[in-house]
Amino acid sequence: NLFGYSSAMRGLSQGRASCTMEPHSYGPAPPEVLQSFL
Repeated sequence: NLFGYSSAMRGLSQGRASCTMEPHSYGPAPPEVLQSFL
């Protein structure tokens, strides 16, 4: 769900922002995501 977040943030900050991301925890995937793997 974070795809494109860093690009959007850099765009809003005129290229000055940077970020790092790491997972906080894992949980079950929603049914529509599971279905996309089948």
